[in-house]
Amino acid sequence: MTSDIKNISIVFLISIITIYICYLIESSSLFEYLNNNLLTILLAFLAINTASLGHLAAKIQDIMVIHNHLNFSATIFEMKKSLVEQIILIVLAIIIIIIRESNLNFLLKFEILNIFSLAIFLYGINILWDTGKSVFVIIDEIKKINR
Repeated sequence: MTSDIKNISIVFLISIITIYICYLIESSSLFEYLNNNLLTILLAFLAINTASLGHLAAKIQDIMVIHNHLNFSATIFEMKKSLVEQIILIVLAIIIIIIRESNLNFLLKFEILNIFSLAIFLYGINILWDTGKSVFVIIDEIKKINR
């Protein structure tokens, strides 16, 4: 839980700094790209993560058949959690799209929405990175077993 809070804080800090720099140099290409593509990118991330986790789950099952004393419950919990997190990111992206296109006005509306959009994008990348790391954890565990 604390690592999740740390990751979210880092993602928001990077987003705030990046958006501030973009405003300073008067560059809107990042905002335009995320506004037009964030939902599609998140759905692609979900597809990649689902396929990767499916492959990992199959490998874990193979390992558990041979070495039934191993406990992968924490790993399986994290795998499920990553999928839930990605669904939450998709829902948040939809909310941002709705607010951006609405008549709702508040101070710094577009700046705040841009920060959230970039934070959602970066957190989605972070989830994929965690999935990638888990592949190597499984490989290391297999090597330990085979020794």
